Amino acid sequence: MINFRDKTSFELNPYQQAFYDSRKENILLTGEFGSGKTSIACLKIHKMMLENPGILIAIFRNISGELESSTVPEYMELIFGNRIGPLDPAYYWHSTRKHLRYPNGSEIRFFAVDKPHQIGQLKNLKLGGLWMDQAEEIIKDVFDLAGGRVRQTNVLNQKLYTCNTEGGDHYLKDLFFRTPLKTKTKEIKICGDKHKVQYGYWQGINNSFLGITPEPMINRKHLKKNYYEDMYITYSNDWVQKYILGNWFGNVGMIYDLTAHNYFEKIKRPQYGERMIGNDYGISNTSPMVLLDILIENGIYWVNSEFYEFDSSIDNAVTAFIGINKTYNFESFVNIGCKRMFQKEGTSQGLSGDGELLGKLTPAFLFAQKGLNFAPFNIEIQVRRSIIQPLFKNGQIKIHESCVNLISELKEFKYKNEKTASNHAIEALERTISFHFLSNQSRALNRSLNMPVNKMQLRETFMNRKF
Repeated sequence: MINFRDKTSFELNPYQQAFYDSRKENILLTGEFGSGKTSIACLKIHKMMLENPGILIAIFRNISGELESSTVPEYMELIFGNRIGPLDPAYYWHSTRKHLRYPNGSEIRFFAVDKPHQIGQLKNLKLGGLWMDQAEEIIKDVFDLAGGRVRQTNVLNQKLYTCNTEGGDHYLKDLFFRTPLKTKTKEIKICGDKHKVQYGYWQGINNSFLGITPEPMINRKHLKKNYYEDMYITYSNDWVQKYILGNWFGNVGMIYDLTAHNYFEKIKRPQYGERMIGNDYGISNTSPMVLLDILIENGIYWVNSEFYEFDSSIDNAVTAFIGINKTYNFESFVNIGCKRMFQKEGTSQGLSGDGELLGKLTPAFLFAQKGLNFAPFNIEIQVRRSIIQPLFKNGQIKIHESCVNLISELKEFKYKNEKTASNHAIEALERTISFHFLSNQSRALNRSLNMPVNKMQLRETFMNRKF
């Protein structure tokens, strides 16, 4: 039990209490949806702020939109009773920069991993602690970079992580769940089916790492009736194992973990919506020509078909997609090309994509002559993944079974082999969906500022904007 904000008390389960009380340097709390991970992390961060005047703590979320719509308001509401920030003038809250300063000089800075300039700022900071919310979505490079900055003097220097479980070879499982300290195995029954679940406490790679997995469904009484049952009958077994039962399960070490709700069988032909074509292409045909046909409808990305051919001619690729064009009643929203689409054959000299003449030997120019125009959009791998991974998890990316090359690449694309594995279709998918995702956010931002949208400057106006 925690007494908080004078009149408010929180009843903690034993695993939340252990997380709250632990003084280990690295603590990870897993658990199914609705198990109270975020709430207890907020309370522990608040405790660290009060007990360590002058401490600087960083709080991370993978996607800026989720940081602003979930992590920040949840912290504010739980700690201050107000989702928009503290009303007490003794606290300073900069809502744009996402900086929160307590009266004792302690400070929280909220970071979104999909904003590279924010992650770059870490290199100049000495942190006294951190919390990564939905840590399973954050790539290992950011995990290492942030952890290496926790070295402020005269404070405990704790690093907190909360996450849902993922594939059994995920780096977090390897770091935090090696040696059982106090664990149990329980058989639970849901919708008539029986499942075995292991829970308890583990030591990680050394004594400073503690992994905690709560007893499954321990917080059921705080959730709506049939909360878990409704999800159980809706989603695939892989999804259920990870997000309801809390098991490290599925395709181990996958960068994009495909489950049954990421596939569809019947070609999607909506009467309305947006359509995009994504591309990846190697100079002088050193890689296949890849074109992906993607429809966007109500927040779902439907990958309808692919063109994937080594030593392909421009004519072959255009012919394939002109045939597809004829089946739709609306024009493409935009066609997204990789940077090599805008380079001369046989050279590495990139050309401008702002509407000026691109050069007659660029693939983009040759496509344009055939009636298929591409816009360039280059974006960091780290940012692309931070956008795409949650969309896969939430079933917002669906791939037609005929896209055999894309599916094959996704099934083989792991953290351990990412530098050598084939990823041409993956890059086309990442680049195109990231463009659409960010352009939607940019349009919303510009509407709020009463500014026109300039798609060709998205990289500058959205990703690199500074406040």
